[in-house]
Amino acid sequence: MRTRFGTMLAVGTAFGLMATLSGCPDNPYDADTWIEKLDDPKEFDRAVTELEHLCNPKAIPALGRAWERNSKPQRVLQVIIDLAQKLTPEQADQKNCTDYMKNGRDAAWDLALPILKNAIDSLELGSQRSIDGAVKAAEALGGAQIPDGVPILIDAVNRKMNPKDNAQRVRLTAIAALGKYKDKSAVVTLANVIRADASSQPPAIVGAAINALGEMKTGDAIPVLLESMYRAPLFFTQVRRALVASGPEVAPQLRRILKHEHPEVNELFKEKKLDKYCGDDGKAKPEECQDVAAMDYYAAIVLGDLRDVEGVPVLLEALKRKPTPAYFSNYNAGPPATNSVLDALRKIGSADAAGAVLAIAADGKADERLRGVALSVYGFVSKDGSEKTGTTTGIAFLRSIAEKNDASEVLRLPASESYARLARTKEQMAPLKALADKYAKASKEARAKADGDPKKAFDAANAKFEAAKTAYDEAKKELDKAKAAAGGDVAKVDPEILNKTTATKKAFDETKEKVYKPAKEAYDSLDQQAKGYTGYQRGFENHMARIAIAMQCGDKVDCYVATLTAEPGKVFDSAKAYLDVGDGKGWSDDDKLELKVAQIERAMLELRRMGTKASSALAALLDTKTTNAVKSEDRLIRQSILLALPAIAPKPCNECVTALDQVIKVGQGRQELQELTYETQIARSYFAAMGGVSAEAPAPAEAPAAAGGDK
Repeated sequence: MRTRFGTMLAVGTAFGLMATLSGCPDNPYDADTWIEKLDDPKEFDRAVTELEHLCNPKAIPALGRAWERNSKPQRVLQVIIDLAQKLTPEQADQKNCTDYMKNGRDAAWDLALPILKNAIDSLELGSQRSIDGAVKAAEALGGAQIPDGVPILIDAVNRKMNPKDNAQRVRLTAIAALGKYKDKSAVVTLANVIRADASSQPPAIVGAAINALGEMKTGDAIPVLLESMYRAPLFFTQVRRALVASGPEVAPQLRRILKHEHPEVNELFKEKKLDKYCGDDGKAKPEECQDVAAMDYYAAIVLGDLRDVEGVPVLLEALKRKPTPAYFSNYNAGPPATNSVLDALRKIGSADAAGAVLAIAADGKADERLRGVALSVYGFVSKDGSEKTGTTTGIAFLRSIAEKNDASEVLRLPASESYARLARTKEQMAPLKALADKYAKASKEARAKADGDPKKAFDAANAKFEAAKTAYDEAKKELDKAKAAAGGDVAKVDPEILNKTTATKKAFDETKEKVYKPAKEAYDSLDQQAKGYTGYQRGFENHMARIAIAMQCGDKVDCYVATLTAEPGKVFDSAKAYLDVGDGKGWSDDDKLELKVAQIERAMLELRRMGTKASSALAALLDTKTTNAVKSEDRLIRQSILLALPAIAPKPCNECVTALDQVIKVGQGRQELQELTYETQIARSYFAAMGGVSAEAPAPAEAPAAAGGDK
């Protein structure tokens, strides 16, 4: 016998089945049911939610009308955008879009386009809701990448508004969205933004336009970026990254610029007089203007970033030109363009440049600072120091400078470093050992002298200083207590207490100035001298460690890779035989760590010299779980790895991009890693431009200013 409940359940089920079969408008799984309820204020919010969950794009036009009727709420616009997007079956499953789990869902941007256009075109500058809606619409058009979105975004970019208006967010977003398109009209629009009067828009707008051009990865953008390199040097960090991301296609253009044979760039220099500095305001008399070499400076930097081996002959020709400041700032000369040419050769690492670099390093008539740069670069471009200067080899020349006591540190330090990057025998290590021993002896003598009478005098003076300070502190406390008891009225304080405070203050000041300071200065001078000698000693010992690892590893890739994970203590133990340090007393943990860093740097340089023969090392260098691999926060280690990667990695190298993305993400927002993060971005752009992955890379909140970027 059926119960009453059972009968009612059966009837209800039958009714539901009939409603489904008859297409009843109240079917909650039919988009039309909720589309009709959009006109009902009481049902509006629920209707939007249900349409979102049903995932059916047919609701977009009705949602658009409802959006406009209800003062354009952000929630509805977001649902429209979500419904317009393409869904794969996997994405549909994640969103619980039942009807599309099997075959996915096609994009429906054609339905959403009029609504998105409305959101942007009807922008009200004083309305935060309107601004937010326009920003959201511009972002959506960037993701949609439909041709009809380009003119809408261009109109948004070209909209005139006060540079300080909050609605500039819409322009910024539209510019970024245009970067998703490879469209000539988008390139023209962004170029016009860059060329516009700087006073007409915030600097962020120009920077965004440069970034967008870089993201396009289209040949049409390259001429504009090259122009921007000189028209907007303030944004060179962004331009540089964008040009590198544009790939090898940029290199021939840069070579033409360096040869001074690029018609458009030459015309720009002529029109804007970019080869002259006539004061920061540009109003100096013609005879007071000074030559600048910005054309060579910026082009060489990017050519080096691209590791353009074909550019080496062009760079060598540029190296012959008279060293000329790249720019002036506040009437102060910047570095010569020759510096960037030398650095480009360092990054490329071609041995074809070694002879020319050595010639500058050995030129006694050249500027000492320029010679110092050349000395440093020589260690990166020479394979073994066999190039000749006069009758001597390059490595022998480096040794001669390192051994000169009267040589300037500007020359001696880079000469020692390069020597340590090239030498690879115990015999070649001998002069560094002699220098380390010499400074060890000098440090010991200075320490003994400092720790004698000067230390005794300082200790005695310090005791008097501390006693005088204690007496004064106690007198102040007594005075403060008396003042509190007198209600803050100093006139009511016992004169004896006031006199005691005054007397102890006078005694403290006299002790500090006449006893403590002279004794401290005398001791500190000798103490710093001893520490300075030890610093030189450790420096030469680090150089010995560089040579030691080359001797130990020879041509064994795995041996060099092992330096990344070696324990500093074990590095020290293995280097003892070369350093001859006895029991190692006096070596701090930091000293031992520096030995390890020195060996890693030489190891990475050796892998770079091996090129693709060292490709088996790639995984270890890219291991983001290893502290001293590519994510290392030590400047020398990170830079050494970034220098090695382009030489040993395949092209394309998707794993390089993936690892570098992770490293960049870790560095975001960390001021102390800002420059390293930027260098990592440049390397990431290089690998991304080789194909196979997106050119878009995560960027730090604020890129560091490159040399010359503060003009």
